[in-house]
Amino acid sequence: MSAPELTVVIVSDQGSAPVLPRLAELAALEAFPRFTVSLLVRSGDLDRDAVQAAAPWVTVIDTDGTPLTLEQAVATALPTVSTRFVMFTDAAIAGQGTIDRVIDRGHESVESFGLADAPFPLLTPIGWSERTITDAYRGWLDQQHADAVAARRADLDGYIHMLPLRNLLARLDGIDVLEGGTVLRITGMCRRGATDSVEPPDHGMELLVVDDAGTVVARADARPTPRIEAGLTRWTGFIADLQVDDLPFGKATLDIKLAAPPGREDVRVPVKPAPGALAASRPLVVRDRRFQFFPVHGSGRAEFVTQSATAALARMRWSATVLRRDLGGMLRRRPFAWTRPIRALTRPMFWRRTIWLVGERPDTARDNGYHLFAHLTRERPDVDVYYVIDRASAQYDQMSALGRVVAHSSLRHRLLMYHASVLVNAYSLTHMLPQQWSKALYVRHFAWRVGAFRVYLKHGIHMNPKVLKRQQTGFDLFLTASRRETEAARVTSGYDRQIVPTGLPRYDALVPTPPTRTILFMPTWRMYLVPRLFSDETTTKVPFEGSTYQRFMQDFLGSPRLRRLLEEHDYQLEFMPHYNMHAHLAQMPLTGDRLTVLDGSAPDIQDVMRRCDLFLTDHSSVHFDIAYLGTPLIYTHFDDDEYFGGHAHTSWFSHEEDGFGPVTRDVESTIDAIEHYVLNGCEREAEYSARVEETFIFHDRHNSQRAVAAIDDLIETRGIS
Repeated sequence: MSAPELTVVIVSDQGSAPVLPRLAELAALEAFPRFTVSLLVRSGDLDRDAVQAAAPWVTVIDTDGTPLTLEQAVATALPTVSTRFVMFTDAAIAGQGTIDRVIDRGHESVESFGLADAPFPLLTPIGWSERTITDAYRGWLDQQHADAVAARRADLDGYIHMLPLRNLLARLDGIDVLEGGTVLRITGMCRRGATDSVEPPDHGMELLVVDDAGTVVARADARPTPRIEAGLTRWTGFIADLQVDDLPFGKATLDIKLAAPPGREDVRVPVKPAPGALAASRPLVVRDRRFQFFPVHGSGRAEFVTQSATAALARMRWSATVLRRDLGGMLRRRPFAWTRPIRALTRPMFWRRTIWLVGERPDTARDNGYHLFAHLTRERPDVDVYYVIDRASAQYDQMSALGRVVAHSSLRHRLLMYHASVLVNAYSLTHMLPQQWSKALYVRHFAWRVGAFRVYLKHGIHMNPKVLKRQQTGFDLFLTASRRETEAARVTSGYDRQIVPTGLPRYDALVPTPPTRTILFMPTWRMYLVPRLFSDETTTKVPFEGSTYQRFMQDFLGSPRLRRLLEEHDYQLEFMPHYNMHAHLAQMPLTGDRLTVLDGSAPDIQDVMRRCDLFLTDHSSVHFDIAYLGTPLIYTHFDDDEYFGGHAHTSWFSHEEDGFGPVTRDVESTIDAIEHYVLNGCEREAEYSARVEETFIFHDRHNSQRAVAAIDDLIETRGIS
């Protein structure tokens, strides 16, 4: 048996327990004889016995139990390495092919840079390839192998420079037409290593436009932009501005090129479209050109098709181009290939109509979708709008009395999807899709054939805009209501001109009722306690029974002290579980008749909020509505570690520093805060009122009007700035 060629150093900052399953995965690989594994626990508990029992072949690197930084961990591990190559990771290796590829590519690079006789281990990337690790590796070499490094400095610098470029992935997230139609802005991602630095890495990126013959016909500098990935800021985004006049007529694809050291061949990688880019694709006419990008079946790539928009019969030529594409899809029986023929056959039914489809979840009408629809039917009868809702919903008849309603997933709904100019939803446009349609196939084969504008009303102010990414959602319009939310979304989401501060339509109805001596408790959900949404999964990451979430709910709602407080001061407490947690919490045992469980899917949620005198939540974004109303509120943070570890990242909005009420940590302090407000007549302190004034851009009842104006502008300009 040959000696191992690679040492995989697993660095854990959460102790040894989470690593044990990964060790078993590694031992199962056929490539195992080619590599060896070391474990370094830089923080957390190390259970040597458990590691040895699970994987006796693992070398545990001794740290004396002292917590280490990542740089210190790398410097501690490197002297223990005796193989040709070393890599650092905090995750399981993908599989047999990955290990073999890492080693084989490593040998190729070593030969290429003349480092075959280097007397030190050579770093090779996979999984982790952080700048921190690369810099720590350089520092260790300069300190421990100064003479050997000096003799090979140029070759070693070239080798290290190329490390981040050995595993590349480039993606197109969106296209914007700017500066009156003269500039095409390409927004995307180029994932590579060593991008976690304060300053952008010096990788010299260019966006290339490549024609059918493989010739580069246009190019533009690709400027690195920061992105949030797994809670870390990385310079993996890019923006490139192409002059529209430079776009050649015909077909073209996109590549990203990264500069190699002098004397080395530059690295190129194809740019593939993200789902959001495909969902938002439609024909655009700017200056003298008509263009659109289409998915290339089987390759994962997209191609730009550019034609003259002013030549004789230009529109007929474009129609012939897309017809040929459709005919190819029909012959191969691809999904939705008949979309445009169906549109053509049914167009007389919708001639010259600009149809808006508005909705929320399939069975609800109580949020921004409802309020926008109500405003349109009342104030804008000129808008051809339909509300999409399940016929079995309790709100179907109510919505029918307001205006035109279409039953979700009906034949009429599907037909309207072929002709809608605007899709508007408060949650996700996935909720607008007929049940008979696959989300993935809709994005890949339908959306770009119809080109409907995609509008995100939201269902509250986003505490964590990082989770809303342009590459996945492809919205043309994204409404906001808060100054800092708007700023955070522009920094983290990949959207820019699409973000328009209008206020949320439902805020128009936020008028408080007279006092009712009611306390409303509305906790949000936990994604790790429910099966994955939009899937057939039935299991959860963490069992609900015994979770911190379940224990708090049980202890708080069953508290004798809470019951006495409500009775002594003649208050009622209404408990409204989140829509996604209703199955777990609807039957939660309560103490006394002053506690009531409400249906989180009920249509009157806003009325419930308006009538409460005091509001209690953990992290629900509804607290912004309550603040807008002027009602005092309390935040109870009973499971912060689990919540931020498994559900949400740290937000731009801190309840402690920016919030509209006190923050509590357990059952007793929560009841203390409730008692405080009950005794002072449920009056909000001036400090919190000042924060409300600062947070919201608008403090009026014209939010729906501004939202409609933004949609009108989108239709009129076709999104061209």
